[in-house]
Amino acid sequence: MQVSDEGKMGPQHISAPEVVELVYRVVGKTHVFTSRGMQGLVHVGSSDRKTAYELVIEALNQHAKVAYDAEVKYKSEFEYEEFAQHLDGGASMRANFLTMTLDQGIAA
Repeated sequence: MQVSDEGKMGPQHISAPEVVELVYRVVGKTHVFTSRGMQGLVHVGSSDRKTAYELVIEALNQHAKVAYDAEVKYKSEFEYEEFAQHLDGGASMRANFLTMTLDQGIAA
C-alpha cells in the first residue's frame, strides 16, 4: 500500500506481469489450461483442445483487464498448430507449459 500526502493508505498500482505461464493438461476428456504467475487465477477448459487454447488467451486478457485495471494483450510463444504438433509428437508428460508474453506494443 502507498501512503498519500494526507497519510491515508491508498491502493498500490500493480502492473500486469510481462510473462504468464499456462499449465496444460487433460482431465478426463477436457483440455484444461491454468495460469501461473498472475494475480488471481485463469482456468479454462473445453472438450476441444483448439477451443481451450483460444479461450484461455481471451480469458487471460480479460482477467488482466479486471485484476490490474489495464488494457493488455498477451500472445503465445507458439501458434496453436505448433503447440498441437508438440503435444501430438509423443510428449510423454501429461502436463505441458505454454508461455504467454505481454505484447509491449499494446500494453498501456
